[in-house]
Amino acid sequence: SNRPLDTASEQYGWLERELAACDATWKIVCLHHPPFTSDANDYEDPATADREPGDPNVRSVIPLFEEHRVAVVFYGHIHGYERTWPLRRGRVDHDHGVTYVQTGGGAGWLEDAGPTHAWFSAKLARTHHHCWVAVCGNTLDLKVYDRERRLIDHVTRTRASDQVPTTPPSAYITMPSVFGRVTQSRASTYMPRYQSLISLGSTPATSARLPVTIRRWM
Repeated sequence: SNRPLDTASEQYGWLERELAACDATWKIVCLHHPPFTSDANDYEDPATADREPGDPNVRSVIPLFEEHRVAVVFYGHIHGYERTWPLRRGRVDHDHGVTYVQTGGGAGWLEDAGPTHAWFSAKLARTHHHCWVAVCGNTLDLKVYDRERRLIDHVTRTRASDQVPTTPPSAYITMPSVFGRVTQSRASTYMPRYQSLISLGSTPATSARLPVTIRRWM
C-alpha cells in the first residue's frame, strides 16, 4: 500500500483478479497502511476528522474485500493494536463483514488513539504485542498477547458449514507483528485450496509448509 491503490492502478487490478480467482474458504489480506484506525497521530481523531477513518490510499480497496468475501485484513503502520467489528458497507455486519486487525506493536514507540471511541472499533490496546491465528475448517481463531504473554484479545470467526471441506486441514500461524513476516509454529499437510493469504507490501513473506497460499506483490 506504499504504491497507488486507486481503481485505475496496477495493484488494484492485480488484487481484483487474485481475489476473484481465489475460492479459498478463508481469504486473508495483509497490507501496510490501515483501512480503519483510531490513531490520532497520523490520521486525526476519527470521531472529529472530516473524512473517512484510515489511509485514503487504502480505502479504495475496501469494496473489493467486501465483494470477494475477505474474512480478515491485517496491517501495521500504526504502532499499537486494534481490531474492528466485522464491517460491511459502512456498518457492523456480524454475518458478512470484514474484520480489520491493526497489528503494529512489534517494537519501537507506541502511538495514541483519539480520545473518542470510534464506532468501528471492537478492541484497542496501546501495547507491544503479537498475534496468534489458528484456522481449522470453518473456524478461525485469533489471539493476541502482550510482551508479558498476557492475553489482550481473543475472537473467533466461523464460516457456514456448507462452504468448507468435510475433512479440513489445520493451520497455526504466529504473526510477531513485524509486518509481512509469517512464521510457522504448527501446521498440517500443505493444502492450498482451503486457505489463502494475500500480502501487499515490500517485506518478504515465507510460506514454509503452511496449508496457506501466500502471494506477494512488490
